[in-house]
Amino acid sequence: MSMSESTAVTFEAPVISPMVCRDYIDCPHCKRKIHCSACAKLEDQCKTPKTRLQSAGYGLLKCRKCASRECNELEGLRFNVEQKTKRIRELESELREAKENHSKVVNDVTKASEKAIKKEQRTHRIAVKRTEKKLLSRLNFLQLQVPKSFQAYEPEAVALAFHGNPWIWAHRHILVAKSSLFHTMLQTVKVENGYKYLAIRDTTLTIMQTMVNFCYTGLIEFSDEITPEAMLQVSHKYGIPYLKGLCDDELCKRLAPENIGKMIKLAKAYDAPRLKSQTMDYLKDNFEMMRDTVFESV
Repeated sequence: MSMSESTAVTFEAPVISPMVCRDYIDCPHCKRKIHCSACAKLEDQCKTPKTRLQSAGYGLLKCRKCASRECNELEGLRFNVEQKTKRIRELESELREAKENHSKVVNDVTKASEKAIKKEQRTHRIAVKRTEKKLLSRLNFLQLQVPKSFQAYEPEAVALAFHGNPWIWAHRHILVAKSSLFHTMLQTVKVENGYKYLAIRDTTLTIMQTMVNFCYTGLIEFSDEITPEAMLQVSHKYGIPYLKGLCDDELCKRLAPENIGKMIKLAKAYDAPRLKSQTMDYLKDNFEMMRDTVFESV
């Protein structure tokens, strides 16, 4: 068929499917108006087989409308791929950062655990040493010997008499060995109805009974009635350093803004160096908070 005959062929518009576009393109081989390959099958619209068109290098044919639509779709896909790639990179970066943070946290926790263990061990060693020191001090207190000036006396009992005639019985050699004041007082005692006694007027029956029990056992338990302040006073007067040290330690534990002035007075009145030192340190560390309270109490 010649070129003139081919151009004289009557154009027959193909049946247009409602699902395809209404735009036509020319077949690159026969110049016939056909739907684009994106809207209809090429072999159904052109007499030339599809394989022949592809072998000629034409490939799939598209109109401007479909080509534009496909271009927009490709741009959208490309944009989505870029966004997902960017997101993947961000996630990878976050994952690396999370791993680094995890490693750092693990290292910090490990170091903190080791530090806590060492601190606990150190605290335990200090506590053991303090306990050993307390037990040794108590043992030394219980092993105090009777002074030579009293070794000739028999270990007879003596009564401590209070107002209202209540009595506390104790062994002379126990009181003399533990208290310097009793050592002096028991050199001259009063005798009534064959019993030797000392008149006690400077403290209560409960406090004196606690002090006598301490001379025998080396133990004391503080309470609302048996306060460390009262025991500090009586231990200072009667010269019992071990009891005085225990009262000193107990008062240091009870330091508070509301009693700091009272503690300063006690430390000064009864010569408690550790209480004085701890009180001054506490005052320096919390001066701004306690300024008004301290000056009011003093």
